[in-house]
Amino acid sequence: MPAKSEPEVRLSAGTLSGRITKNNDRIAQFSAFLWGCATAALAALLVVTINTPAYGQASSSAVNGTVTDPPSAIVPRTQVVLTSVETGIEHRSETNAVGRYVYVNVPPGYYTIEASADGFRTAAIEPFVLAVNQTATLDIVLKVGAVTESVTVEAIGAQVQASSSELGTAMTEQRVVDLPLNGRNFTQLLMPSPGASPVNVAQSRRGFGSTSVGTFSFPSINGQNNRSNLFLADGVNNQGTMTGSYAVPPIIDAIQEFKVQSQNDLAEFGGVTGGVINVVSKGGTNDINGRLWWFLRNDNFDARNTFLRDKAALAHNLFGGTVGGPVVRNKTFYFGALQGLTNRTPANRNYQVPTSASRQGDVSNSARLIFDPYSTRIGPDGMRSGTPSPAM
Repeated sequence: MPAKSEPEVRLSAGTLSGRITKNNDRIAQFSAFLWGCATAALAALLVVTINTPAYGQASSSAVNGTVTDPPSAIVPRTQVVLTSVETGIEHRSETNAVGRYVYVNVPPGYYTIEASADGFRTAAIEPFVLAVNQTATLDIVLKVGAVTESVTVEAIGAQVQASSSELGTAMTEQRVVDLPLNGRNFTQLLMPSPGASPVNVAQSRRGFGSTSVGTFSFPSINGQNNRSNLFLADGVNNQGTMTGSYAVPPIIDAIQEFKVQSQNDLAEFGGVTGGVINVVSKGGTNDINGRLWWFLRNDNFDARNTFLRDKAALAHNLFGGTVGGPVVRNKTFYFGALQGLTNRTPANRNYQVPTSASRQGDVSNSARLIFDPYSTRIGPDGMRSGTPSPAM
């Protein structure tokens, strides 16, 4: 066969322009693709990982107080700095004309306070804990001296909540992690709260109407109906659609703390007659932290059921992990948690196997009395009765 001749290529202005335009289109498409990926990644980062104070009002805390001198005279225009111990984020304010300072919508955690004014020593309050939905009142007394001098005091007032009349019990992270839980369901920790009492109904056994992990507790708070409780997650309504239980079960290792509020006078908790279970999730800090877990149950560790000849097969695995850390130190943080559950076990049931006599019509060994359907009649008392089926 004769060899094919290569086509002649001529570079004219038109063909060169067309090729450049085609390449530019490809470059533009590739750039748009990269821009879309970057935008999606940034959006996911903003939604999932940013840990700036964006808590709902119902799950945040507040700090207030008055700055005075030793003779109890107010000290206006005092610089007050509230600093998070875990993240290093600072909240700055200045006392007003009557010496008052207020911080609202503060994420729960460990904090320090530093107050300074001209002609007085700098006062520093040691690290104290702000629980979820707590309003701490911390009064500061400035002593006369140079600003470079400092006085450290203990935050005794943080334990007294004098700014509101709400009653509740906070379960800290240490209690949540250390206390034994059957199946790692945090609702079991509701029972030690004052005013909580168990309600033993069938719907409470496995978290009826919600996703249940482990043993579920569905208590009554202060004598109210156990379906009158309200579950919140970071200030967002986490109520189930069918009953007064949670919709999404929080992961134990992702809970920073939660609070069982039995009495509230705040507007954000209106519409509930029972208790408010307010859960706050963890956030990232300036240190990279992580945790892994795997809880195993199988038939090798179980005993045989008395009514079964062999042990029932069981493979129960609860596994997961958490990781958190800084994106930008003292500014932006990330935290994520993942948990999985696999449970494989047969559904064992006990049935009465018919004997040779029962197959012939002799049902005298039945646990229940069987009547001849043709002899059924209604007695004077309105109850049905009949002739028992005879042994054949």
